[in-house]
Amino acid sequence: MANKYLTFCRDDSYQGKTEVHHIYHNESEELLGEVKWNCGFRQYCFYPESDTHWSNGCLQEVKEFVGKLMVDRMKAKDALVSGGDNER
Repeated sequence: MANKYLTFCRDDSYQGKTEVHHIYHNESEELLGEVKWNCGFRQYCFYPESDTHWSNGCLQEVKEFVGKLMVDRMKAKDALVSGGDNER
């Protein structure tokens, strides 16, 4: 998923239950961080690479991306729950 400043790429090699997404700068193609599940917070969180600097616009794109992941996760969870009720 490409935005104005950042590109988010899902790591298809990751074998866990949740998704991991790498964040790249659109111009330099530098790896800037990743978004992955945090068990303690029970939500997707942003993990920046060390020695990176973030503008308000870049942080807004990360915030929107994490928000979308959480909405998608809740929809999938609701579909599983409602799908189970229909089998009775």
